Amino acid sequence: MAPGDARRRRPFVSRVDPRLAAYGATAILAGILIALLVDQPALRFVGSVTAVAIGFSLIRQAFRIE
Repeated sequence: MAPGDARRRRPFVSRVDPRLAAYGATAILAGILIALLVDQPALRFVGSVTAVAIGFSLIRQAFRIE
C-alpha cells in the first residue's frame, strides 16, 4: 500500500434531493405507461425511451456521488 493511498477516501453520496428522485421515478413510470398505452410503434418507442432516460438522469442527479 502506497503512502498516498491511506489519505484517499472512498466516494460518498454528498446529498440526496428527494424531489429530484421523486421526479425521476415519476418519469420512469410515465415511460412505462407510454410504452403500454400508445399504439403507434415509432411514437411508443421514442416517447418511452425518452421518458425513461430523463428519469434515470434525474435519479442520478438526486444521488450525486463525490
